[in-house]
Amino acid sequence: MANSSAGSEKSRSTRAYSRKNYVYKFRDFLLKTYPDILQSCSDDNQVHVSSNDNGVLLDVAGGKGTLSWLLNNCDNVNSVVADPRICKFDRLGKSVLYLKQNPDVASDRTREGKPTYQPLATLVVDGFFDHINDDSSNDGCSISSDFKKPQHLRLLVDNQLVHAMQRQGTDKANTKNSTTSPSSWCEYFDDASRRAREAMPLGYRELEDDNQGGALDEAGEVLRTLQSVKLVVGFHPDQATEACIDLAMCLGVPFCIVPCCVFPSSEFPNRRVKSNGERVNRYRSLIQYLKEKVPWCMRVAELEFSSDTAKNIVLYSLPEDMMCKEIVDQLP
Repeated sequence: MANSSAGSEKSRSTRAYSRKNYVYKFRDFLLKTYPDILQSCSDDNQVHVSSNDNGVLLDVAGGKGTLSWLLNNCDNVNSVVADPRICKFDRLGKSVLYLKQNPDVASDRTREGKPTYQPLATLVVDGFFDHINDDSSNDGCSISSDFKKPQHLRLLVDNQLVHAMQRQGTDKANTKNSTTSPSSWCEYFDDASRRAREAMPLGYRELEDDNQGGALDEAGEVLRTLQSVKLVVGFHPDQATEACIDLAMCLGVPFCIVPCCVFPSSEFPNRRVKSNGERVNRYRSLIQYLKEKVPWCMRVAELEFSSDTAKNIVLYSLPEDMMCKEIVDQLP
């Protein structure tokens, strides 16, 4: 019995570790698929986004912020987290410092397929963090100021946000140089901020002081940020999956999502697949439902995950696909 329990515990540990690594595969896909867009979202001078003419990548339901942290610190991409949960980046910075100070450990953890494999170690060994000061006197608690902390938009990405953006329009010139925001947007933002604070996606209320992201909490600043979005992405974005596509269509930009959970009873009981009327109550029907939502620009790929049961299908569009949307919009 003891051996069986130990084996089960090891299996669970390995599976959990693999899940943490999946977001690195998604980052690789984004780098290969959207080089020009990511270049347009570069933030060489780390100027605050509200005063920056460069674009931003919107990381929907980014959770603790791993993807945005990697894009900011490894790839110089201005990626903003949109999630009601607070961001926690310091653990990543501590891991980088530890690996830089222990190169033998870092080298061992680059061996894919081993239980100790850590994609972050590969990035360290490959020199992505050579610019980070790894002073050996670091006490393990202080995080180098060289790390960029992605900005955090604490909102639910849902139908209400999409409708609010539709009311405002996407012309950045309307608000770029304005010191005030439309009253309708301010009303939406106040209510949305309250709903985000009251949401408890983890089952408990998080402490505001634990948030390690750069908070975007002024209505006009948030509107200008959203109007600067060049790409909407979501890695297992749960309830926000469909809204990622809707928001991208509203903004006229591409999207790239990896759907996961379906929520057929609690959140979306009325979803039906257009082609066959089937109720969307499982993963495959969710994929089909989303593919039929915008068929003129929907592309499909798969990420290489180690688990056969992992949700690895990528639904995405490219900048040139948005021309198809413009043509469809003009049809009588």
